[in-house]
Amino acid sequence: AVQGVEGVHDIVIHCYGDVRLISLHVETSDQLSALELHTLAETVQSALGSDHGHAVVHVDPINRDHPQYAHIRRVVEEVVATDDRLESFHDLRIVGEEGHFNVVLDVIRSCEAQEEDGALAEQVANTICARTEARAVVVNVEPLFAYG
Repeated sequence: AVQGVEGVHDIVIHCYGDVRLISLHVETSDQLSALELHTLAETVQSALGSDHGHAVVHVDPINRDHPQYAHIRRVVEEVVATDDRLESFHDLRIVGEEGHFNVVLDVIRSCEAQEEDGALAEQVANTICARTEARAVVVNVEPLFAYG
């Protein structure tokens, strides 16, 4: 609900007795300055208010204006939709200029997926790399404690 926040993920609530700490990641435009990003994080923290606990916000700037973003997002969506080992993805970042860029993203694995995180990440990265012009693809597999 906070203007400038384009996505939210990795919400974790830690309870220490009567103290509740909330950590979360917010996706924003990569066009915001460091000061604007800091202010946005503080606005999200305030919006959660002390009623819910103390919040810590991590900011993930995303370049949705990159010329390859829409195509790469479609490819990733197709890969996730057709791979039973994957539930979803987030934090899709394209680093570099057209023709010389890398792709970085996080995936949520299915609880039934048997592969080790490293093998799963490598297989998904290779599939995405083969279907795009990315020089390299880095896939981070969310730890099971984050959602299981």
